[in-house]
Amino acid sequence: NHWADLLNAPLKIRERLHELEKSKLSDEAIAAETTNIGLRRVINQGEDAVAVKVLFNRSGKTFTSEFILGNLPLEDLIPSILWFLLKVSLFSVGALVLWKRPGYAVALIPVLVAPPEIGKVFAYEPPLLATRMLAA
Repeated sequence: NHWADLLNAPLKIRERLHELEKSKLSDEAIAAETTNIGLRRVINQGEDAVAVKVLFNRSGKTFTSEFILGNLPLEDLIPSILWFLLKVSLFSVGALVLWKRPGYAVALIPVLVAPPEIGKVFAYEPPLLATRMLAA
């Protein structure tokens, strides 16, 4: 019940589907198993896709909906990539200034602040959550 579990759920679903397809089960058994775990093969925009049944709980009421399991489009990732490049650039400029002027204490700020900020980008797993907490 952690937000990292939510982010990793599509990967786990894909792995489970690949395991089922590689198993020596019959097509009927695979279809029954995918239905049991809330998956359904569909045609989306002319291509094979997997629909995932999702349960929502709001104020004691349960709602269900189906969503197509897919990848994030590049335009959704661009802000994250730009943010990452900005943080790496700040770190690089601070490191360059610190290298050229070792006694210049202000140059320590981006060098000390940027690594935890960069670490936040990669801290999706529980062992890396300490990095996120330190960066906050």
